[in-house]
Amino acid sequence: MKAKTMHLATLLMALAMALATAGCSSDDDGDGDNGKGITGTWYGEADEYGIYMVLRLTADGQYEVGYHYEGQTTTIEEGVYRYDSDGETITFYTDNGAYDCYAWLDGGRFEIEGLGTFSRKRPGQGQGDGQDDGLGSLICGTWRHTFSTGYIQIEFEPDGHGSWTEYDRADGSRHDTEYFSYAIDSETRLITIYIGDETERYEVTEITKNRLCLRDLNDGDYGDTMAMTRQ
Repeated sequence: MKAKTMHLATLLMALAMALATAGCSSDDDGDGDNGKGITGTWYGEADEYGIYMVLRLTADGQYEVGYHYEGQTTTIEEGVYRYDSDGETITFYTDNGAYDCYAWLDGGRFEIEGLGTFSRKRPGQGQGDGQDDGLGSLICGTWRHTFSTGYIQIEFEPDGHGSWTEYDRADGSRHDTEYFSYAIDSETRLITIYIGDETERYEVTEITKNRLCLRDLNDGDYGDTMAMTRQ
């Protein structure tokens, strides 16, 4: 236990310094092309204790980087980024300045010099029920519902897993992320989400390439509809 705690402390220090160390410089040139194949959630490789990095990139140029440990993701750094696929660089804007890092996509993996290698699949992910037909294929991806003080972002992965992130400025500007598995019944248009010991159900009332509407079928919020756009 002591070794694991010391290892985690070392990792936190490394993550906090990562954006200002090897592979990066404080240059700032070029306009970039945010969202070109990199938006969504990326996962680093797990270490011997099951700890791994998590990098989130949104289409509107926001980023979060942190670590996942014992079922929870903690954000270490967040801000604005700019990606230049032609120049193979990603710029992270932090409180200490702007840092350009060499970055490139390689066969579904995202390499960022100084941070490491990332993939779309979360370490240790098994195969879930996931999609069962074309409805499931449409749902796969990242969706966001925006409200007056923040947003809810849901990511459905093809293997039946996903993540649910809530951000609310009225709640201290916290990012809360939970990971789940899910199953789709195309006949009833129901999505069943399993988060730990809890089960939640939502009805798909509308879905297009870029729009998803979910009707809440759970106690407390029954009947509420959440309109989401693809990221």
